[in-house]
Amino acid sequence: MTMETMQPTLKSGRNAWDRVNMPVGEFQERVKKIRKRMKALGMDVLLAYGHAFNEYGNYCYFDQLQHPASPGSPGGRPAGRPPDADVRGASRAIPSVIKMTWVEDLRAASDVSKECLKYLQEKKPAPSVVGFAGLHRLMPSHQFQFLVDSLPQCRIVNADPLMNELRMLKSPLEILQIRRASRIVARTFDFIGSTAFARSRKRSSRPPHAGRPVSKERRILES
Repeated sequence: MTMETMQPTLKSGRNAWDRVNMPVGEFQERVKKIRKRMKALGMDVLLAYGHAFNEYGNYCYFDQLQHPASPGSPGGRPAGRPPDADVRGASRAIPSVIKMTWVEDLRAASDVSKECLKYLQEKKPAPSVVGFAGLHRLMPSHQFQFLVDSLPQCRIVNADPLMNELRMLKSPLEILQIRRASRIVARTFDFIGSTAFARSRKRSSRPPHAGRPVSKERRILES
């Protein structure tokens, strides 16, 4: 079993927001940066799409959520204000999800493309330039095509380079958290290696053919 296969099980065990080490101010600064870049590019709205559990980076950058979501327009509110977000799934999940993010407008959505379209239609004035980040690569093809076909009046631009660049530039606080996570992992492996179970496995380890006669051909191959 690969680590990628195990990852969802491990991450489903505990979803939490560490407000001490990743405070609201960190996310406010991210939104300010991206709105500044959007303004320079003439982008009215940015739709950032992802899906749990291995492709949540786009929306987690805004809202800290590791749930399937598609944040709406970071350009639709003043700098520092939370973006909107559509959360794929049942509405009963909203009360628990809202405790793990600073985003105020969370919407349950069985089809994110339809909710995105509804969101864009609600905006006044109507956006003319819409950035797509992660939609072409990750959104189901029929949903992506529906959204594109429903926006003939809009110019759609690829916002993947913008999101990728911003996500690669780490703030001082993010660097501290990466170092902290590395220390936790290192200490975990040190602890595992010091347990009685690990010591017993080390004592009992031996070649797979120990105690059995070895043919001349095997000796030649292994030499």
